[in-house]
Amino acid sequence: MDALDVPLEVAREVGAVGLVAAAVLALLALGRPGPPVRRRPPVPAAGVVLAVAAVVAVRLEAGGEHIGLRHVAGLAAAAAGASLATRLHLPAWARPALVLPGAVLTVGAMRIADHPQVVGLAIVAAAVLAVLVGEADEIHARSAAGPPLLAVSIFGMYATIPETELILPVLVVAVPIGLVGGPARLARLGTAGAAASVVMLVAIVAEGGQARPASIVGGLASFGVLALEPVARAIVAAAAPPPDRRTWARQALTLCIHVVVIAVASRVAGLRQSAAEATAIVAATAGVALVVLVVLIRDTERRTGSGRSTTCSDGG
Repeated sequence: MDALDVPLEVAREVGAVGLVAAAVLALLALGRPGPPVRRRPPVPAAGVVLAVAAVVAVRLEAGGEHIGLRHVAGLAAAAAGASLATRLHLPAWARPALVLPGAVLTVGAMRIADHPQVVGLAIVAAAVLAVLVGEADEIHARSAAGPPLLAVSIFGMYATIPETELILPVLVVAVPIGLVGGPARLARLGTAGAAASVVMLVAIVAEGGQARPASIVGGLASFGVLALEPVARAIVAAAAPPPDRRTWARQALTLCIHVVVIAVASRVAGLRQSAAEATAIVAATAGVALVVLVVLIRDTERRTGSGRSTTCSDGG
């Protein structure tokens, strides 16, 4: 069977789900009252729409036994926890605690009960990454870069985990939803949506990568810049969000860093036989990327002046 046969078949079967989800998201953004469309902040709903569309696509493609009420309840709990943490103005280090119950429910419902270490790693990683990706989406709120960057991350996960039955339908629906984000600048992930999407993806990577533990490391590292940029901005404590007048150049450079990190994570680290070796490769790559991001942020600050400007906060 040709390597493209399965992806094309899945695209034919669930592609309409992604297109409908993207259309609903675009209509939601365009139908809001207010100033002209290009002056409105992107609607923070892409993450929720992605999570819902992904659940539908997986159920259609892989069967209802893979995604059930426990999974949906877990995703809803993760989204609610992230939203509540934002509304309570908790510090970043404390926010994963409110996402943790949703992560426990979702990961616990996957078929990885025989690997308790994988379950524990996935739960903690899901809670932490949900917060980091939500912060990255907030950083890039004006450009709505979150959805397309997440779509690239999902491709990296697909490219590294050996069992792709669950991640492939998610990738198919993520592409059109991503295009409503960055290119059209109509919608971004949102705090709640980022949490739901990330918890779902971490759970899928954990189940799909059991046969090769290194692929779980590579799959989690495929969040790339979405996980690293909030850390870099914490290092540069006074950093402001990317200014509008440098958005396209800034996003192009961010995308390049993102793609490089994902390429190394998915096609180098994720294909190792040893999880320890994969972790070492990921740590080295993340360290270099973090240094580059810090330099980039400091250069932006030097050129535009320091100080924090207002972002499009959604509170959930």
